[in-house]
Amino acid sequence: MSRATSGLYWRDLKKLDGSWRRVRWLVYLSGIGLFLEKCLGPLLVLFSTVLCFLVVSLFGLWQLVEGWFHLALAIPFCLAAIISGVGLARAIRIPNVSESVRLLEAWNKLSHQPIRTLLDHPADRSSSSERTYSLWKAHLSRSAGAVKGLEAAWPSMGVSSRDPFGLVLTLSAFTMLAFLVAGDDASARLAAVHKIELQYFQEPPPGDLVAWINPPKYTNRAPVFLADSEGLFLPAEDGRQMVIAEGSTFVGRVYGGGAVPTLGYQVAVEKGDAPVAVDQKFEVADKDNYIIEHELLTAGNLIIKQGVHQHGTWNIFVEKDEIPVVSFVNFPEATARASLKL
Repeated sequence: MSRATSGLYWRDLKKLDGSWRRVRWLVYLSGIGLFLEKCLGPLLVLFSTVLCFLVVSLFGLWQLVEGWFHLALAIPFCLAAIISGVGLARAIRIPNVSESVRLLEAWNKLSHQPIRTLLDHPADRSSSSERTYSLWKAHLSRSAGAVKGLEAAWPSMGVSSRDPFGLVLTLSAFTMLAFLVAGDDASARLAAVHKIELQYFQEPPPGDLVAWINPPKYTNRAPVFLADSEGLFLPAEDGRQMVIAEGSTFVGRVYGGGAVPTLGYQVAVEKGDAPVAVDQKFEVADKDNYIIEHELLTAGNLIIKQGVHQHGTWNIFVEKDEIPVVSFVNFPEATARASLKL
């Protein structure tokens, strides 16, 4: 013979043509069966991990636990998925022709390796005697007769031995029940797994801002409110400008939020000049209470920030004071009682 059967390749099966084409397809099926048999174990582990995750998620576990406990429960699922995925990737290997042929012959209880005989040929036809070649032809004919009644070799799944406690079936039943319990909320419950809120790694929520501008007393104008618990008034995002008298005072109060707020004032300058920015921190009145007072003398943008959160922005225009002008309403005239003498 030409070579050992261990040196066969899948392309060599093209020799099984004509009346032997069925044998070729049965060898292909044997290879697929071997592939599934090798992948079944790791695949069951990965499938069980996914089912277990679906069950606990759809029953709302991630919406009940918070913080570090949430993280401690999520990490084992991640590790189990990674380990089972790596195990499945390592198990994925395409069987060679010899393994597939051996399985098919063993399944049909064939002796003398008839399929491998059909794939072989004499090493050198010219140097072989006529008697040797006739013997080879007889052996080939006997092998061809032996493979006529071949049956497909099905993979030996052995699910009962791989999963003796029926864990996959149990988890599958619980998963269907969990989907029924979750209903329309299923996607939200599944997405809750990544919503891990750790106190030391997150910005605290912003506080409540109350702010207003006190005009100078001589103007007799009422305070201008900028923000309260209901929201912002006249924000710059609306394209509106707030006109105030020179010397007005900005007053701000922030309740809560953890981080100390800052007041940023970008002073308006003439075209071509670099903008001037003024940053001032709020004073800490007591725990989670911050106050600030800032006199507004020039026009600009007023910005209140707390950590990464921006409470609001206002466009301020300062109306400059003018020199007082004293004048008579009418020309002076003598009064009837002569109280005014010219």
